[in-house]
Amino acid sequence: MKIKLTIILFLGMIIQSCVSNKYLKSKMYLNGTSNLVFFEPSVSVYSVGDPSIKLIGSKFKRKFNDSLSLILKQKIYSIINRNKENYRINHEVILKNKTIETKVRKELAELFYQCMTKLSIKKIEFPHTIDSILESKNQRFALGIRSLGFSYKEESFVKKTTVVTTSILTLGLVSTPSIKDQLSFYSIIMDSKTNKIAYARGTLIDENSPTDSNVIKKQLNQLFEDNTYKN
Repeated sequence: MKIKLTIILFLGMIIQSCVSNKYLKSKMYLNGTSNLVFFEPSVSVYSVGDPSIKLIGSKFKRKFNDSLSLILKQKIYSIINRNKENYRINHEVILKNKTIETKVRKELAELFYQCMTKLSIKKIEFPHTIDSILESKNQRFALGIRSLGFSYKEESFVKKTTVVTTSILTLGLVSTPSIKDQLSFYSIIMDSKTNKIAYARGTLIDENSPTDSNVIKKQLNQLFEDNTYKN
């Protein structure tokens, strides 16, 4: 299950990086939406260039980094908690049932994928489990956040190598691997009253460390700039 969800998010990120920023943001603005709860952020950081990671044939290997992913998630929580009022968000939706938690993670991954690969969010089907949770809490709006980062070790990475990856992750796209760290965010706001995605926005890939607090704050500010209080 974890591998499947990672593939969905990774594929969405690749497509996100190939399109103009105008497609990463829904046309509907937040208009100061408040009382916005949020689900646990989906966070993945991959290490590339590790001595154990090699370019084998036409396939580009990468490794999920638990420690960097945890650091990124902790910093996301820290920044959100310090900026709740400015971002106009409330509390996290705590899911104590593991089965329901797994279903929500799967539904969010599918929503991110659909939002990131379609030019319109109007016809995206609203997932049952998330809808039921929000209705049971009498909560109309909920926020989903996904973040994807890459950490490169230049000294052991093959530079200027064109890799043709035929796996599902890249849809057979031809790409030149970057040797820079990367971080990107994507957010959606779900509306349980209309059973639609009310808002979707992604950030441009930032080629800096995925655990740099300033980079993370900058990315989060981009996600919430339509909903923040103006000074």
